Amino acid sequence: LLAILNEAANDSKAAKGSNVQKIGDFHYTAMDSVKLNAEGISPLKPWLAAIDSLNKPEDLTILAARMHRTRGNVLWGSYVMADVKNSALNVMYIGQSGTSLPDADYYLKTDPESKQLQKQYINQISKMLQFLGDKPEVADKEALAVMRIESQLAKVSMNAVKQRDIEAQYNKRTIEELSKEAPNVNWKAYFNALGVKEIQGLIVSQPLFMQEVSKMYKSVSMADWKTYFRWHLIDGASPFLSDEIVLQNFEFFEQILNGSKELKPKIGRAHV
Repeated sequence: LLAILNEAANDSKAAKGSNVQKIGDFHYTAMDSVKLNAEGISPLKPWLAAIDSLNKPEDLTILAARMHRTRGNVLWGSYVMADVKNSALNVMYIGQSGTSLPDADYYLKTDPESKQLQKQYINQISKMLQFLGDKPEVADKEALAVMRIESQLAKVSMNAVKQRDIEAQYNKRTIEELSKEAPNVNWKAYFNALGVKEIQGLIVSQPLFMQEVSKMYKSVSMADWKTYFRWHLIDGASPFLSDEIVLQNFEFFEQILNGSKELKPKIGRAHV
């Protein structure tokens, strides 16, 4: 694979618009550390402007759909896969997401080790928001706001053990039924923004989670939602930005959470 990528990147005669040209440009861009370090967070600026323009609940829905099409892990998750009860049919699934720690228990446990990890996570959020230009004292407060939102989501999320119960996660709904259960979310606008023009039904993996998100549309301030979206934006993009951001992401998610000793070579992580 590396040989194919390098060959494509070095092919100056590749036809414009061809797979070789696109693959080569993609590889070259991902590996160009000098350019990435010079750009810093500049590639995120259009997204940051979109987040800054949020002012009403429906804006959250539309931007969530846009982020779900890229790398944004905000609010909930949606995907298409085979119906677990009818493998001949592909269906839309929607369910819990919106948190960055591996499992709901990471937010909810109160033993000393868990408390320490939660503090380290809050510190990680703060440091990443500082890369976006926030002053340390402001970023510290914003990190607490993100933690409150994600902890609230965790309370209605299934942990790894509960997610083994496939039957409990098989909840068929129409758009109309989901709209009644989670009425503060404009689901038709969401699926339109996602690019799903016609959908006859879906499977809601965690109905209680979706109901809670709907309530949070009203209870969480728009300022806190903006902070939450900004955190998930830079968190999702961090493996592909400047070296200092890559290293900060590695320090928490790989060293602290997973016990990794060394950062993988760039070729091993650039195209994830």
